[in-house]
Amino acid sequence: MNFKDIFSPEEYLEEFGEFLETVEYSDRNPLNTEMFFMWCMVRTFKPRLFIESGTFRGYSANFICGAMACNDNESAFVTIGFDEDSCITFARRRLEKYPFATVVEGDSRIYIDKLTREERPTAFFIDGPKGKNMPPLFAAIRKKFDDILFIGVHDSEKRKYGSVNRKRVKQFYAPEFPIVFCDKTFQVCYQDMDERLIGKSELRSWKPFYFNGEKQECYGTETAYVLTKYPYKHPWIPRPLLRPYRWLICSALRLWL
Repeated sequence: MNFKDIFSPEEYLEEFGEFLETVEYSDRNPLNTEMFFMWCMVRTFKPRLFIESGTFRGYSANFICGAMACNDNESAFVTIGFDEDSCITFARRRLEKYPFATVVEGDSRIYIDKLTREERPTAFFIDGPKGKNMPPLFAAIRKKFDDILFIGVHDSEKRKYGSVNRKRVKQFYAPEFPIVFCDKTFQVCYQDMDERLIGKSELRSWKPFYFNGEKQECYGTETAYVLTKYPYKHPWIPRPLLRPYRWLICSALRLWL
């Protein structure tokens, strides 16, 4: 499965281009091609609730909220993160134009675990915690939310020495749901969007297919999307076996469910 099975990028290209003209760039920006993919996902699935784990300066949150505003379906957005270097203050100022957006300071794993069950169609974007700390968050999400549209996980690119995020996403979800990646098959098509980032913040000398000056297979940073609204990827696995499977994954990592 790839992005063409989910949405038509051309349908949202013009509105996204107009939004890009309003963006204030800051440190550690995700690539614009990644944000365009996210924009298309939000516009296609139209979540009534969107939860982001890992706020930083609210850069990706701004794109998500922009797409949600276009949906105009009385939705709510919550982003959760730690206030490092006054990031939360910066994010609140950036998102104050969206009345449906809330910025929460704290640990998303704890925040989500304390929620009551949520029935609204919900989407997620995880940009922290990373690596071995993700499965507890995955477990909390599955426990608390009845209607999960998709779960996006940033920094899931396929690198020469592997990606821990990519590995954890596949371990936890691949037996049950298909996973599609915002990768070079999509990003190369809209590469001109990222050219405007060169010279800004840490992307000063960035170029496609290179990481720290070394040639790499992936275009740049990538996002994995777990498609929880689609049929099981492996329907021959009995569903009752999937929960103990996930429990074993967490236990092997010495993490709690």
